[in-house]
Amino acid sequence: MQQEGKIILLCHCLLNANSKIRGGVRYGPVFKPVVEFLLNYDVGLLQLPCPEHSFCGSARWGQSKDQYDNPFFRDHCRYIMQPIVNQLCDYVAHGYVLPAVLGIKGSPSCGVEHTFRAGWGGEFGTSGASLPQGYLASEAGIFIEVFQQMLQEGGLKTKFIEVDEGNADFALERLKNLLA
Repeated sequence: MQQEGKIILLCHCLLNANSKIRGGVRYGPVFKPVVEFLLNYDVGLLQLPCPEHSFCGSARWGQSKDQYDNPFFRDHCRYIMQPIVNQLCDYVAHGYVLPAVLGIKGSPSCGVEHTFRAGWGGEFGTSGASLPQGYLASEAGIFIEVFQQMLQEGGLKTKFIEVDEGNADFALERLKNLLA
């Protein structure tokens, strides 16, 4: 069996949506449009760890980039990604290519071009407390920022593609062009 030599990296929840916050899944346990598309191209798939789940667990609240933007979470992202970056360096040294990393539109961690921001903080239920409205900012999430920095430090290059879970067509078109 011939090895293709291409590896696509996927943010964790594309292959395991169970890692999302409760009520955050818009599809089944696997995001089939992307996974089925990639299976037709015979590329290797590497699932990245979920930084939010490994940092806060399954019972966490939804958070914004503002809450995750702290040295503790950034260090956590770096810690869980170091073995992955080492693995990628080894693959590239042996002739494999990394066409793309697939992130999640709006994720405070895994957003590529869009991330959720909100100035939240404090305690729930205090008198007069209300949550300010969040918004989609045109920037990467914390995990993607850390990962991009680590790849640069390791001399690795790849494209980052954002998957819109409501409409994957744009991401699939970009992938098709990369893998053709």
